[in-house]
Amino acid sequence: MSNPAVPPKDQNAVGVLIAAVASGASVTLASTVTSGLSAIQHRPGAFAAFFGLALVLQLVDVPVYGRGSVSFSGAGYLAIGFTFGVGAGVLATVAAVAVHIGRRRAKLHRGVFDAGQLALASAAGAVFYHALDPSGLPTAARFGPAIGAGLVYMSVNLGLLSAAMGLSEGRAPTAIWRERFRWMTPYFLASGALGLVLATAHHRLGVNGLIAFALPPVFMMVSIRQYLNRTEAAVEELRDANTELEERAELIQKRHVETIAALARSMEAKDHYTGGHTGRVADISVALAKRLGFEGEELDAIEVGAILHDIGKIGISEQILHKPEELDLAEWEVMRKHPVISDYILSGVDLHPFVRQIARSSHERVDGMGYPDKLEGEEIPLPARIVLVADTIDSITSDRPYRRARPLAAALAELREGAGQQFCARVVDALEQVHREQPQIFGTALRAVEVEVA
Repeated sequence: MSNPAVPPKDQNAVGVLIAAVASGASVTLASTVTSGLSAIQHRPGAFAAFFGLALVLQLVDVPVYGRGSVSFSGAGYLAIGFTFGVGAGVLATVAAVAVHIGRRRAKLHRGVFDAGQLALASAAGAVFYHALDPSGLPTAARFGPAIGAGLVYMSVNLGLLSAAMGLSEGRAPTAIWRERFRWMTPYFLASGALGLVLATAHHRLGVNGLIAFALPPVFMMVSIRQYLNRTEAAVEELRDANTELEERAELIQKRHVETIAALARSMEAKDHYTGGHTGRVADISVALAKRLGFEGEELDAIEVGAILHDIGKIGISEQILHKPEELDLAEWEVMRKHPVISDYILSGVDLHPFVRQIARSSHERVDGMGYPDKLEGEEIPLPARIVLVADTIDSITSDRPYRRARPLAAALAELREGAGQQFCARVVDALEQVHREQPQIFGTALRAVEVEVA
């Protein structure tokens, strides 16, 4: 298996890996080159035949995922290692990869990594095979060590390759292996067995036997390559169709939210005293959520929930919404139903769970005296506790039918006093931090102060 192109995701880490592989391969080559050259000099014709076969197997590789290629060249390298020893196997591997990379005109870092990791894999497989000393065993008994050598070759080859891909893509090497290479395990095991077959065929039948047993894997790889070339267009077409479906799903989701947001604006139009309220609550809620560690899609969901948290008020009569005095008990009973109405309106839309949590529970109190479900403490979802604080401070600093807006300092003092009873203390702490560091978030409240001072 050959190396992928390396995108600049974690270039430093990839560079360290390439350097480590190159260093390991250099040490291996230096320590085995003498024995390898000696073995080649004793049987140069036989080595040339094996090397030619390994080169052919390397050249008939098959692209994988657009990031590398796979071939049965491992069988050729292992066959050389079985027949001529570790040094000859390493020399053959480096030479064959050099030819392959030169033909492809690959970048230097890719060629170094390919040559290094394949040389290490070839050396490891050959060392494993010879360490078991199967030369005196019957041919059938030697398949065990040969298959084990194929497994060792695979572990080094795919292990280093998965590590390189993982670093370049910011993913775990194990995830890369499971996604792209796990299916190849039987082929690598077969490479060890095929390497032994090639070595045995040459020993008994000479070059003709070597060629005869090499033809099936060569033809198989050529067939696979032709098949992949023919199906590549179909795969790309399917991928494009999936991308289009995902984009349409996102668009439908966006339209759902926009429709409900339009309902929220219609509710504000109905209750002219709260004009702009939901937008301000959303701004403050997002600032608080960021302070409390939310990000990404969760932060987006909190913003949407803040915008839609009072959507259920569209089901409350204008007589109650516009009443210039405090509501009586019966009217409060009606008003307390609006979170349930909000939850019902949103129940038919595929939204992040935070949105409905906020819609239903942003009027709960940590002391259990809120509504509609009398939740208390940690039972109340944190996003709902965030929106309650944002909603309250904007309500205090905005005009209402039954009272004038109060200054921001007074609003903060009231929230501080209610921390641990009505409001979540963590969220109130976050509110004070936001007030110190991002006072512009409270622009409306500051205007209320100016009006009162004037």
